[in-house]
Amino acid sequence: MSYAMRRGDKSDITEVSGMARTLREMFEEDRKAFIDLGVLDEQLGTLGAESYFPRVYDHNAILANRPDFFNRIYAWAKDNPLIPKETKDVTAARGRVGEVAGDSFVSVEEAIAKHVGAKEAAKKAVASLEATRRQRTGAGSALRRAEAAAAEADKNLAAVEAAWGRAEGNAAFLAEKKAAFDKAKEASKAAEAEVATAKKALSEHSAALRKAEREADDTLRELNELEAQREYLPEEASGASPEKLKAMLRALDRRIEKTKVR
Repeated sequence: MSYAMRRGDKSDITEVSGMARTLREMFEEDRKAFIDLGVLDEQLGTLGAESYFPRVYDHNAILANRPDFFNRIYAWAKDNPLIPKETKDVTAARGRVGEVAGDSFVSVEEAIAKHVGAKEAAKKAVASLEATRRQRTGAGSALRRAEAAAAEADKNLAAVEAAWGRAEGNAAFLAEKKAAFDKAKEASKAAEAEVATAKKALSEHSAALRKAEREADDTLRELNELEAQREYLPEEASGASPEKLKAMLRALDRRIEKTKVR
């Protein structure tokens, strides 16, 4: 990603290019804000890269290899002599460091130790530039921007508070619906238990009904047989006396009545 953003936000990987362009919009917003505040010059460009992306240095590695680090910076500065306009103090300080260190810059540690004044002069020059920039920006315009930012913050806060209110309302609504759902769930469990009981009772009743149907069929067959016997008894008992025949008929009639009652 950083490789692409230092090279015009271009990459052979489509996703990387798209993300680089998205991040570039954020960098441009910050750049515009700094320009509006007078912190950056509107004409400020980049050196050593096609487009801007911040670098993060490993301080421990630099401290462990300080001469090599300074030699690299010195060599790059010689090959890319695009240095912004500087004050006389900075020019003099830079000249003194060059006189002591020489073009090789091998003894840069010794030069820095002997010429702390150059560092202080550079600090004063930077402070002078900052003071000039602040004067150019003007306190009035900064105040107006701050007031506009405060108004925007109030507007955003109101929107957040409204959203929070809606969220609380939604939370109460969801809690109510969840309670109703839990209640319905419990009712469903109770209904399932009732259904299971009803199924069990139905199964028992079905078994009893099947038994009763079998018994009814047996009884009906028995009744048909008894009535058939009564119908043919006079023929089958033709040799019996009338009194005996009547007794036999009465016995069959009693059995037939008992079977009907059953």
